[in-house]
Amino acid sequence: MTVALVSLNIPNLDNVRGNLNLPTSSNGVPVTWSSDQPNIISETGRVNRPANDDVVVTLTARVSFGGASGERSFFAVVRRAGT
Repeated sequence: MTVALVSLNIPNLDNVRGNLNLPTSSNGVPVTWSSDQPNIISETGRVNRPANDDVVVTLTARVSFGGASGERSFFAVVRRAGT
């Protein structure tokens, strides 16, 4: 479980300008995603860039296997449109 969470990698989260490829599994363990701002980044990784300011979005990966579960948060900086 821990290995699956630690192995997750999403490149360029400090400079998001397009859709993200959020992994649906890690080390054979299914991963589900949630976003604290789904209007900016959806749980599938679709990005809607804000018009006025950069926005920090918290993405949370959840894994479950054999009755155990865990989660890990990632912080994405979505750059405003036009930059």
